[in-house]
Amino acid sequence: MGRAIGRDCNGQRAGSRRWARSRDGLRSSDRRTVGAFRNRLCRVGYSGDFRGSWTLTRLVGTAKARELYFLGDIIDAEVAHSLGLVSRVVEDDALHAVTSGLARCIAEGPRIVYGYMKRNLFAAETEPLAAVLEMEAVHQARTAMTEDHLEAGRAFAEKRLPVFKGR
Repeated sequence: MGRAIGRDCNGQRAGSRRWARSRDGLRSSDRRTVGAFRNRLCRVGYSGDFRGSWTLTRLVGTAKARELYFLGDIIDAEVAHSLGLVSRVVEDDALHAVTSGLARCIAEGPRIVYGYMKRNLFAAETEPLAAVLEMEAVHQARTAMTEDHLEAGRAFAEKRLPVFKGR
């Protein structure tokens, strides 16, 4: 969970929501069609798998999750974006460049901080506010003691970009 993970997807996919949720940013080509992230299970006689119904219900709401599961419609990238299943839709020709640029940006960032951010965001999906606030406070204190935090402060004072080292 400590690493930030991005993914691009191009063409038709009948993958699962688990696959999409396991990525921190999922970009889609404007030509992409999605088999509603394995909601086509109804077409092969399966009821759902590995927290898919739980996750999809939280992402799109009960009524839309039921529609996607029961009908098994293929949706395009714009619909997937409007439902929050992908974070960006870009021109097909630009997909790899956009994903590479975002990956480079994340790779140059504070890796330790990203790990704590992911824990906070995952907890925010299921935990009560008080528990998430407590977790954020602990994680804020831990990240304040990292070399990367000190580097960020120096860089700010010196009006330059920080160079993070993951420590």
